[in-house]
Amino acid sequence: MKSFYLLAATLILSLIPFTAISAQEKAAQAEVRQLLERFDKASIEKDIAFIDSVLAEEFSYSNPYGLVESRKDFLDFYRNEKAKPTFRAISVKNEDETIRIYGDTAVQTATWTLLTAFPKAHAGGQPHEDKGRSTVLLVKRNGGG
Repeated sequence: MKSFYLLAATLILSLIPFTAISAQEKAAQAEVRQLLERFDKASIEKDIAFIDSVLAEEFSYSNPYGLVESRKDFLDFYRNEKAKPTFRAISVKNEDETIRIYGDTAVQTATWTLLTAFPKAHAGGQPHEDKGRSTVLLVKRNGGG
């Protein structure tokens, strides 16, 4: 009878999903989240120096129109927007975020909301909200952090 209870307890425990995350993984997730929040802030402020400092040479970006842009294209966009703005980013917010850590690699998926304002010639200067979904792949190199 004792064996039966042990077997039953083992079966019940095996049905419970174990989603415990180690302290090390939580710290890595927090580090990724902090970097992405800093990147969002830099994007809003058009802080090209910071953006440039975190993008890998082989960086690529799929824009909302489905075009793949290089690192140079991405940085040129921010340089042009800083020199002659066509819109003003007000805020960006990520929701439904998941960050998975695989050694020195992290994958973030999220839904995002971007609040922007255009010159009065576009939409009467009223704030405009865009929503989308993103997948971000990050690799920590050279001890990054």
